[in-house]
Amino acid sequence: MGLDFGKVRTRFHEHAMDALMEGAQVVLDRSSELVPVQGEPDTDGGVTLAESGHVSKVSEGRPLVAAVSYEGPYAIYQHEGFEFKHPTGGQAKYLETALNESTGTATEKIGDALRRGVGL
Repeated sequence: MGLDFGKVRTRFHEHAMDALMEGAQVVLDRSSELVPVQGEPDTDGGVTLAESGHVSKVSEGRPLVAAVSYEGPYAIYQHEGFEFKHPTGGQAKYLETALNESTGTATEKIGDALRRGVGL
């Protein structure tokens, strides 16, 4: 019996967004190692920049889009601020660097998830 490409296509579309989210998680995991760290933990119930990182679905249409982002009024300033010092850890361009460094691993993760979902 041959491969039913109609079923493969249907299963591919059913699992594509989940696979993309797995790939985005790889980028988030790497960026969390690079995000600037506050000198003291946030004790007033707020969320630190590192804790605010998350993966989200932007579009489930065509094209599928997932995002990795950090919240807070200073997230973009920390990302773009080469002049900032980070004595307790982290760096500028924490998200861009993570994306560049983890593209291969994220792509492999997406491919693996698609193969699992499609049953190949």
